[in-house]
Amino acid sequence: EAPPAKPRNPSKTRAGEIGRNSAVISWEHKAGSNATTYSVWIRDVAATCTVSAPFNGRQSCRLDGLNPGTSYTANVYAENAIGRRSVRTDRVKFTTAAPPPPPPPPPPPVDKERPDEATTTTTSTTTTIKTVVIRDLDPECVGRGGHVRKHEKATKRANRKFNKGIDKVTKKFESRPAKLAKKIKRITKRRDRRIARANTEFDVSCPAPTS
Repeated sequence: EAPPAKPRNPSKTRAGEIGRNSAVISWEHKAGSNATTYSVWIRDVAATCTVSAPFNGRQSCRLDGLNPGTSYTANVYAENAIGRRSVRTDRVKFTTAAPPPPPPPPPPPVDKERPDEATTTTTSTTTTIKTVVIRDLDPECVGRGGHVRKHEKATKRANRKFNKGIDKVTKKFESRPAKLAKKIKRITKRRDRRIARANTEFDVSCPAPTS
């Protein structure tokens, strides 16, 4: 008596429900095939699954133990009751989901001895920002024309632009901590240059005493 014919080849193989460590592979069972099991495997990976009869239409099984962000080729073959396999396998390529992003860096320590530092917190990172305080002026030094008022206005303007810039980049780059840190550093340098320019243009130091 002739042995049973080889089972018909599986077809229309698809990959779905793809996660970081798993995927569901599905295929079409052809009517009239004498297959009793279907097996799914990936070369060089210990990830396999098997489905046994009865079959009706589309079949599927889940592959576990995969690596995140990795491309795979899943192979499906049919086998009958005496171990004869289908002439060829059907295959599908897929890529697992990327791994989660790394956690944000820990917040920097706050120096309690430096009251001129304030800490601002976003959803993704914590950054220490130095706030320049307008220096107190001796009332006796106000007689240097309008330089005192101009210095105060220039300093307030520099701090106002600084705060506005910090709010803008924090909203735009809160999910990108490294980029946010660079932006804050650049805005801080710009603010410091404005303050230094105001200190140079509007000298508010007391004049030297006359003999």
